[in-house]
Amino acid sequence: MQLLENKFVIPLLIFVFSLGIFSFNLEGQGIAIDEWFHHGFSMTFFDLTREGDVLNPCITLNGDCEKIDLDCPGPIHRIGSGGIIKGMLVGLGDYFFSDNERIYYTSTDFTCRPIHKDIHESGINIPSPEELGAGRFFTPIFSSLTLVIAFALGKLLFNRNIGLMFSLILLFHTLWLHFSRTILSEVYVSFFVLFSIYLLCYASKKEKFDYKYCILAAVVFGLAINTKFTALLIIPLLFLIIAFRDSWNMSINTNNIKKIFSSKTYLIIILFSVVLYSTMIATFPYYWEDPIGQTILQIDAITNDNYRAVKVDLNKKILLPFVESVTIAPIMDSYYYLFDSNNIPESAKSGHTFSSIPLSLFFLLGIFWIFRRIKKKQITYPEILIFTWYVITYLTVSFFTESYNASRHFLPVIFPMILIMAYGVDNFIFQLKNFLKRLFWIIILI
Repeated sequence: MQLLENKFVIPLLIFVFSLGIFSFNLEGQGIAIDEWFHHGFSMTFFDLTREGDVLNPCITLNGDCEKIDLDCPGPIHRIGSGGIIKGMLVGLGDYFFSDNERIYYTSTDFTCRPIHKDIHESGINIPSPEELGAGRFFTPIFSSLTLVIAFALGKLLFNRNIGLMFSLILLFHTLWLHFSRTILSEVYVSFFVLFSIYLLCYASKKEKFDYKYCILAAVVFGLAINTKFTALLIIPLLFLIIAFRDSWNMSINTNNIKKIFSSKTYLIIILFSVVLYSTMIATFPYYWEDPIGQTILQIDAITNDNYRAVKVDLNKKILLPFVESVTIAPIMDSYYYLFDSNNIPESAKSGHTFSSIPLSLFFLLGIFWIFRRIKKKQITYPEILIFTWYVITYLTVSFFTESYNASRHFLPVIFPMILIMAYGVDNFIFQLKNFLKRLFWIIILI
């Protein structure tokens, strides 16, 4: 037990244990529907960067690109390429662990979207299992690091038990498990987003707001946006963390809320934004020729009709994300088939449901405790943070995403949801006596 008191032991155990699960038989997992697309962009970015041709049209996405058919994905390629950081990581994995001759499967030599059209042949017009396994090398590492950050964030906001629950539930969450074994952008952008949230919270919890961690958080979030531009939608949460920076150990009420939005707060937000945008430009040659113009094109891609629907569909945009992200349905088929190369289940490919009875019930219990604290005027900074995180994510993803017909659209919601669930469990256990606590954990484990 004394060994567990060492601050490095639990994070190390989480990392090693999760890495063993995520990296198991990477070559054996079938290709996700958009992996051919990400493989093509990543290999192109990696090869051009190695050659020093960082202003090639394939990276700036302006002009004639020979290695990528830019007309195939359409405007969405601007926000869906994965950026040069992820491209370099995927390319490095391929460089060290694949002996296959380089093939750019997204070039004009191949039919657009072969998997969608059910005409794909492994190693012919889509990456082979060996190429996929090599390209996926760094994804389990970043996924495991994300779990370490989840533990650290839960511990920082509340206590070690909540941090451990947050990390372990995320580890066995079928949606996270699925993306942790692909070369898609989701794990990388989640790592950068969660890390930036942690850094800002860490800066806030010190006696005086620590500007160096705030600047580092801005740099990390810049990398998140360069990995997937839609990460920008979570920026209101980061500004809120900055605004509440001096309220960590205080109960939040209308009196001290007025003091939060001071001129100093706005100056810190401006500093954060300048560092953030500078990082975006410095770490992605896509912006170098015309930073403002290229940024506008990114924003246009998000608001393009191909990415989000103009009309609000009540079922898809409001009811579906709420009900199906907090549903009471089994998910065992995902665990059973996830490592099967020929049978990735629909629940892992197409969204549907990524919850369970305990997760749903304790998420709702966590919401109950938060509202109870609000009613008693005892709500604290961490409780405001996790509730606002869920609300902001739910609203932005719901209104800026075409629909919830793809599993990646659910992913941003599960982080605050699981953290609220862990908060709910901890508050529930706190009310129990020692015998009932042990009985509760036995039931949960069974």
